[in-house]
Amino acid sequence: MYDETGAPVRRRARRGYEAEGLDYLALEMEAGGAYVSPGRMPWRGLSGHDPLDELSDEEFDARNFEDWEDAGLDEEDRPKRYRPSGRRVDVVPPVVSEVTVRVDPSIAETFAERQAQAPEGASWGVDGGHVTVEGSFKVWRGACLRCAEEFVQRRPASRHRAGDEPQSARDRVIDEAVQTFAATGRWTSDVGERASAAFADGMPWEAERLALRSAVEFTETCANDAFEASAPDALAHLAGRLASVLSDALAASGKLGGARSADDAIKAGGDAVEAWGRLQGCVSAVTNVRAAQWALLTPKLRRHELPGSNEQRNLATRWRSAGHGEVRGARADDVPEFVRDAARSKGYSVASVLWLAESGAAYVPESFEELAEEVELATPAPIVYDDHGPVRDMSPIETVIPTPKAADVYPHSRTPQIDFSGPTPKNPTPNATPGDPAPPVWR
Repeated sequence: MYDETGAPVRRRARRGYEAEGLDYLALEMEAGGAYVSPGRMPWRGLSGHDPLDELSDEEFDARNFEDWEDAGLDEEDRPKRYRPSGRRVDVVPPVVSEVTVRVDPSIAETFAERQAQAPEGASWGVDGGHVTVEGSFKVWRGACLRCAEEFVQRRPASRHRAGDEPQSARDRVIDEAVQTFAATGRWTSDVGERASAAFADGMPWEAERLALRSAVEFTETCANDAFEASAPDALAHLAGRLASVLSDALAASGKLGGARSADDAIKAGGDAVEAWGRLQGCVSAVTNVRAAQWALLTPKLRRHELPGSNEQRNLATRWRSAGHGEVRGARADDVPEFVRDAARSKGYSVASVLWLAESGAAYVPESFEELAEEVELATPAPIVYDDHGPVRDMSPIETVIPTPKAADVYPHSRTPQIDFSGPTPKNPTPNATPGDPAPPVWR
């Protein structure tokens, strides 16, 4: 459609046939209680309708005429016209309401008794209130600065009270003395004593901070050591758990009746639906077992350890991405592609779990050493390692030099004449015929 000057008129966009599927999705959401905007745009979660859809053809043409008329005016005289955006939230946001947290009365009563029996600990004053250690909590009591209403705030006593470092406290006293001297010209005579006293007052807090940090580091080290020491027992438990889950999956597969998807199970009905639900639970269990397996086989990143410096952790991460540690004694070519993809991505499906259950080759490595042996056996070519990694075979290799192909001699070839004082040499015997030139290729 064109206007009087021959320029195309900008018509409103119409919804295409490819958006019909989204229309049905919007209808389903409306049936479920959601609000979907009735504009021309299909549902996109956060979208909107075009307000110009509500205009008649005459009104829409009038807007185009206004745009054309405004273009002929100067920038200063041109009126500012804004096109409405029509943005809106297509889905009604959830209703915000109060949340009530309920605690077992017996637990609350026991906790209150222990807190009442706990002796009162240290206490100190802070800005605006007072802090007292009661049992395993620090209790702050004070008044609100805005309304002067008294209130109490509690937090775990494990959180260390902040203080001034000795160097910071000493430097602050020195800076105050220097600023006073710069402003008044008078030097504070007891600056040395005050700075020393501030430094001494900060030493207990600094010593406590260092002690707590050492305790945290020691606790983390003990926790990591205990984690690694209990890893074999945990891996053995995971192996039994995996065998039990795969046994349940194998038993449930006999009731599917040939169904290999949720739709097939629903069509089959009866025990097939229940069996498919059990298989879905087996998939989740296998995913959890594999996640726990690699958490136990991968060494923890310890404090003060640079990332990437632990070779065992690097190998475990690499082997996990490659899909090792899933099937015992099987090379990559012996396992179906969908099973290898599930092992690499850790996105297991019913088909991959059934294959593991039917093959009987699924296992959980008992240790990192057993995993390394399985990886070496699954490697296509044998690899020899030394202290620096894989050993490369540097023995001499004899390479046979092939006989060069005879040069192509064409009928127009001529023997070059080096010495013009002698007779003209005889032309060589042709052994090839020049072919047609290759046709040009336009790219």
